[in-house]
Amino acid sequence: MKLSPLSLNLLQYYGTNNNPTSAVTIGFPDIFAINNVVGKVDYHPSDHHAFTSSYFFGDGNAVGEDAAYTQQIFDTTGKMRAQLLATSWTWTPNSTWVNDARVGWNHYLRNTQTGDYLTPPSAYGLVTGVTDTQLLGFPLVSVNGLTSIGGGNKSPRNFGPGSDYDVVDHVSYLHGKHAFKFGVEILYLHTFFDQIPNGRGTFTFTGGKNAPTNPIGTGITGLEAFLAGLPDTSSGASILEGSPARTYTQWDYSGFFEDSWRATSKLTVNMGLRYEYNTPLSEIHNLIGNWSPTAGLEQVGVNGLKSVYNPYYKDVSPRLGVAWDVSGKGTTVVRAGGGIYYDNPASAAFIGLQGSLPAQQIGIQAIPTGSILYLPNGSTMGPIAPNGTGMSTQTVAIPGANLNWTLNGAGGPILPPFSPTALTCGNGLAPVNPVPGAPKTNPSPCSIFATSPFLPSPMITSWNLGIQHALTSTVAVEVNYIGNHGSRLTGVVDMNQIDQNLPAENTAACNHCDSITHLPFYSQYPYLQYIDYQTDSEVSNYNALEATLTARNFHRLSVLAGYTYSHALSEEPGTGYSIQQAQNPSNPMADYGPTPFDIRHNFSFSPSYALPSIKSPLQLLEGWTLQSAVLIHTGFAWTATDTRNLSGTNEKKDRWDFFGNPSDFNQTTNPIPFYPGSKIAAMPAACTQAAASIGTTTTSLVTYGCLAQGSSALIAPPPNTFGTEARGLFRGPAYADWDFSIFKNTKIKERLTVQFRAEFYNILNHPNLATGSGSVTSSVFGQANQTWDQASTNPVLGTGGARSIQLGLKLLF
Repeated sequence: MKLSPLSLNLLQYYGTNNNPTSAVTIGFPDIFAINNVVGKVDYHPSDHHAFTSSYFFGDGNAVGEDAAYTQQIFDTTGKMRAQLLATSWTWTPNSTWVNDARVGWNHYLRNTQTGDYLTPPSAYGLVTGVTDTQLLGFPLVSVNGLTSIGGGNKSPRNFGPGSDYDVVDHVSYLHGKHAFKFGVEILYLHTFFDQIPNGRGTFTFTGGKNAPTNPIGTGITGLEAFLAGLPDTSSGASILEGSPARTYTQWDYSGFFEDSWRATSKLTVNMGLRYEYNTPLSEIHNLIGNWSPTAGLEQVGVNGLKSVYNPYYKDVSPRLGVAWDVSGKGTTVVRAGGGIYYDNPASAAFIGLQGSLPAQQIGIQAIPTGSILYLPNGSTMGPIAPNGTGMSTQTVAIPGANLNWTLNGAGGPILPPFSPTALTCGNGLAPVNPVPGAPKTNPSPCSIFATSPFLPSPMITSWNLGIQHALTSTVAVEVNYIGNHGSRLTGVVDMNQIDQNLPAENTAACNHCDSITHLPFYSQYPYLQYIDYQTDSEVSNYNALEATLTARNFHRLSVLAGYTYSHALSEEPGTGYSIQQAQNPSNPMADYGPTPFDIRHNFSFSPSYALPSIKSPLQLLEGWTLQSAVLIHTGFAWTATDTRNLSGTNEKKDRWDFFGNPSDFNQTTNPIPFYPGSKIAAMPAACTQAAASIGTTTTSLVTYGCLAQGSSALIAPPPNTFGTEARGLFRGPAYADWDFSIFKNTKIKERLTVQFRAEFYNILNHPNLATGSGSVTSSVFGQANQTWDQASTNPVLGTGGARSIQLGLKLLF
């Protein structure tokens, strides 16, 4: 096999591994600098009027790892500036009326970049052809089974400058047994957002069926494809072309009415009603759009589209709460309540997808209405928006054969030339019955993110029932049941997902070739591949039992202890900031499982003890207080996933078949053992017996190997099927932390006290490991190798780190 000079040159950016195993833990210093200024003015001209005004200014810089990087130069840099101005006027004309009016302004600017954004890619031997000054730096090079080299593909990201304006007026009125409250609020958002994921380009070396003609025989690996300089055939490179910079606006109008009614001496009833209307998200130049099965590509203001999704006017939220003093003595109180709540769909669900979808679409700001559309015969149509008014922004997939993977640009740039006015979408095939002037090969297909026009606000129905009992005048216990059900939640399905049971996919000539001609919408829109469509069909459920013990100054001891047994479930595998596809978008309920933040058992214990004071010189034996905080909870759910398209649907969220006890796959500082398919004789019995039970010993087991620990095993499912592993089946490491503090108050004068504080965080220095990798192709699969503060890129202020000690001195006056 001939080795690629460019690939050999790039090997140095993986770093050197001096460990006896393939697992390497790399951590680079994180640097944070934050400077804040706060000012506040209070003015009370009379008993009837009170004015308050406050101003906050914050400025910060950071360098940190928001992903696994092989070199420190690939770290992410960030800058943030925020300003907040709030003014309120409280008017109390008499003892029954209070009016509170507030006006607020929030200004923000946040930018992130890769650490080497000032370094041209040619300095690494990569002449990519990208010349935009904010898109310099190392592109992302992804080799299957290895950590990617290069900076994160979510940057650069410019969030702001933006401003929010808020006007609120609330009125309180007392009348007999009723305490009424009502008010209105108007909120206006105006922000600039320019996120360029994949702007520097991603080069992909998967091997296997994605590799070009194999020069070394069958079973080429991702590493072998990389060393040979053979990017993937269909998508050897992908890059965002055009500018996604947009300025978004939105209005939010709301009003509420509330009545707290003292029905009897033992019974209090709270009733409320809220109405809210959020205008659809808009862009000042109408550079957002949509797609529908009947109309095709659409753009606001161009082909009859007034807004990306329809306004929704029915967000009426009733709430009811009851408190019953059982004995009338205030020692036992029963509380119950329920209500309906609505949420404004997060803007990130439309425009900030961060490249988390299979084709790395970035949202409704990248509908290709400014692109030339090629039909199967090579004829053209479009652009949909005339005279350059369309959106010329799209993630383009480039076949490996069209890339010039050479060192220092020998023979020209790696990427084909690009013109912002010549974006195209086609089927990527040679024209059938070509028209005169048809190209030899049609352009690559485009992929889009669209949304249903019927998108009502997500709705949460919540209910609770609890009892609180005072054991003594200083000790009380409380038990509560809390539940909620989320409905009409936003989620994404691929409308154009290929059906592996299609007869054309099962012919001997095709053998699950995933041909674009087999896509459901190919006859109507042959130039589209992924059509990821947002709907309101997803659900969630949360149920919890909470028990709390509260003791206040019980012989100088105060205690707050709590235990929660809960379960949070949803069918959305991602979060609001990273929308993801289900394993099988045709059956999203198969992904119904624990949320990423689900904690089954949570215990907290916070005692505080004031030591008895003894008169002594310099108050040395006076004013001492001991405080502590203990937090213990079970681990978060995690899922084993594979991005190699085992199911043949190209959604790249496949799961394997699991056999055994999920607790066997506990995460430790060592990865879960992997057994390659080339050494079946050396595999544990759990692997071979599982494969034999489903008849994949000579197919999936040989091709993909096995992951085994204890008596349990994960193996790849039969070809072109979905794995049986449930989402969130496994649990990460448990969390246990004990913080301890010593306070010493020394009174200098009647109104001046000096407080000395010694605070010990994680005093036992107990290692709290964050949930590790769930990628079955990772060499650190199932390995927990970071503490929580490092994993969340917040080593200074984050919890879960190593022992730290803080000393402080505070003046109280």
